[in-house]
Amino acid sequence: MTAPGTTGLFAALLLLAACAAPSAGVDVEGKLDVLGPTPDLAVAGLPGNWAVQGRIAPGRARVVERDGVPALRLTPGADGFVLVRRVDALLLVAPYLSWSWNMENHGAGLHPVRLIVGFRRDGGEPSRLWPGGGALPPHDRSLAIAWADSALARGALTRPGPTDPAAAPLYVARGGRENANTWWLETMDLERAYRELWPREDLARTRIVFIGLAVLDHAEPAAGHISGVRLSR
Repeated sequence: MTAPGTTGLFAALLLLAACAAPSAGVDVEGKLDVLGPTPDLAVAGLPGNWAVQGRIAPGRARVVERDGVPALRLTPGADGFVLVRRVDALLLVAPYLSWSWNMENHGAGLHPVRLIVGFRRDGGEPSRLWPGGGALPPHDRSLAIAWADSALARGALTRPGPTDPAAAPLYVARGGRENANTWWLETMDLERAYRELWPREDLARTRIVFIGLAVLDHAEPAAGHISGVRLSR
């Protein structure tokens, strides 16, 4: 069931992307609910601490119910886009990222709908490492979290090769045709992944600056459903 007013919601997001906005921080318990979505999301709209890179064509990002769960349905197409929430949280204070997803079967390779996380080191030189990420908050590290075509790939953490320096490191959280079209709850230790990828860095000076979703261009319109994205300690 599609929630009413969703088209207006994402049109507003496109306008918000061009404006400076504060970042969302964790509460006193070290928790931040990044994305519900709640049932009134389409009516209330998203806070101004969201940013959009690229154009979200009509119907490609919708608030729906999937098996009774409110979710953001993201559908790939000819052009990709990125939707993130600006965050300001020390990695050591809130290192756990949790979410639920229900992914349609996409064929070979990695699903084109992915979660992404951006980091920035205090005192580090900010850049925009996510490909085409001109609208994203300044960051000097990023990580993609993907669904693979095989369940055996789960847990793989890979760095980009020397021929693709702009690509983000990638973690496979789950996958497999047999696991598609079913809700799965995931929890990832971002601190552990960061230590493995960048072992020489001072984590006490590392902040999470955005959490969101990337939808890559893809020939098959295999949708990804995302719900309950949360950062916690």
